[in-house]
Amino acid sequence: MIRSKTEIIKGNRTSDLRDGALVVKNGDIELFIIMDGCSGKSMSGIFVDLMQKNMKAKFLQLTPEQISPSNLKSSILEIIEASRLSVKMECIPSAMSIAIMAVIASRVSVIMYRGDAAIGRVRRDGSIRWITRPDIAGKPNIDECIGCPDRNTVRKLIKNNRPVELTEIIVSPFNTLNKFVMATDGWWDNSDSQSSLEKDDSTVIHIERV
Repeated sequence: MIRSKTEIIKGNRTSDLRDGALVVKNGDIELFIIMDGCSGKSMSGIFVDLMQKNMKAKFLQLTPEQISPSNLKSSILEIIEASRLSVKMECIPSAMSIAIMAVIASRVSVIMYRGDAAIGRVRRDGSIRWITRPDIAGKPNIDECIGCPDRNTVRKLIKNNRPVELTEIIVSPFNTLNKFVMATDGWWDNSDSQSSLEKDDSTVIHIERV
């Protein structure tokens, strides 16, 4: 059994909320997605909201064959691209980071991402071993990006006017008592949370097998 908890906190860097989260199940597949709209593109919040709604609807329409282990990765890519094509003219200009975890029968996780939305495994002591590396020059790990002034210079994003590409696809076992976090950079880089006048939106999904 998979248990999850989602937390979204509105920041003040932009007037609108630009983070989003999706948790949905179809058959034996549980899909978790977080999205972080680019603060430099004015329609990114709308892009995230529309993509979230479209991806949920399209995922629930997938057949058992389309969500079989052999087809799951391609099916997820297809629903993201189909969603982008559906909404691209309603949100110009826009871009976002995305992180995706699809859990198969509570046993195997398929991890995909683009940008600086991140996925990590929670260690027994509560620290996090980050699995993904943000699309920042040099491909640093998340720990190296915390507090770094260049961390917002993300090179690769999902954009409303470009075909969807994902940076990496990772397949990992999801064992009993495993715990994962999926987080936008407003959550994983909280180093200046007390001193900065500008705060990013913050989104995290806590996921565990119980």
